[in-house]
Amino acid sequence: MRASDLPAILPIAIPLGIAVVLFLKPRRERPLHIGRLWMVPVLVTLLIGMGLAFTPHDPFGPVAYIGFVVAAGLGGLTGWWRAKTVSMRYDADAAQVMARTSNFAVLVLVGLMALRSAVRLWLQNADLGLNIGAVTDAFLIFAIGLVVGQRVEMWIRARALKRGGAGASMLAPGRAS
Repeated sequence: MRASDLPAILPIAIPLGIAVVLFLKPRRERPLHIGRLWMVPVLVTLLIGMGLAFTPHDPFGPVAYIGFVVAAGLGGLTGWWRAKTVSMRYDADAAQVMARTSNFAVLVLVGLMALRSAVRLWLQNADLGLNIGAVTDAFLIFAIGLVVGQRVEMWIRARALKRGGAGASMLAPGRAS
């Protein structure tokens, strides 16, 4: 490997390395603070929004804006699905909702990061006439939708668990209690 190959390899190698570390890390149950679920989506939306607003780019056309709406919707659906992979239960002794993420959910997120990097590299080398800025911005908007969709679904499930009280459980598909 030459030093000139590093910029092309790192955007894919780093997410894959993170995936290995996160996959090997044991998932333990943690308290889910229902009142704080809104903080991450707001922070992510603000940070990505500022990044998008202050990044110089060519003007986008109507097709790009339709793509942004589709990306946000697909991100929301992916976030909803990702939240469904989180096991949740109500701990009556602590009066707290407990949650455990799955390794699969972590792999999906890291896979999306690797896909974004691979698509960006591919678009830079391909002459497709696409606006690379619009495509990478769509991935960022997808990420906003993913975080918002996940947190909304987790909030809905956590509230239902809290109302259900002792003995209530919402396991991720394929998980035994």
